[in-house]
Amino acid sequence: MTSLIGILVIFWHGVQKSSLFFLVSLFLKLYTLVVFIDLILLLLVHDIRSNIQKQVFGGRRPLIQPAKFQKRWEAIKTRTKSGNPSYYKAAILEADALADEMLGEIGYEGGDIGERLSLIMPGQLLSAERLQEAHKARNRIIRDPDFTLSREEAEELLAFYEGFFGELELL
Repeated sequence: MTSLIGILVIFWHGVQKSSLFFLVSLFLKLYTLVVFIDLILLLLVHDIRSNIQKQVFGGRRPLIQPAKFQKRWEAIKTRTKSGNPSYYKAAILEADALADEMLGEIGYEGGDIGERLSLIMPGQLLSAERLQEAHKARNRIIRDPDFTLSREEAEELLAFYEGFFGELELL
């Protein structure tokens, strides 16, 4: 048995030193490198980020750090504690812009939040109706300089946005 193993070892060393073995191993190394590069290029071309999100979460998710989002959201909410009606309006405008950004990140196309909201099919987002209602209030703030907004109304509208952010599991 020992002599058989010795013969196989000698045979293997001979094969390793042959030019045919060198060419085959070189070909396999180059082939592996090409396949690896192809795989990386395919992942980049086919938007792997959204595919992974769909597989893991069942849909696209905004890629924002929770701490960063929380900080932005808390800054918006603190505007309602100022006692200044102009700050209430600013809070709604900022919340609407943030919602627009998140809708864009989860894959809704369009130039603005109004277009993105129009693309939402029934059942895709449970908070879509309230988000549209809050966006209408935002439009009134923009178009009507005499539009007044109480603190309670601002907090209610922010709760609509908060429901949307909660649905995206950002809060």
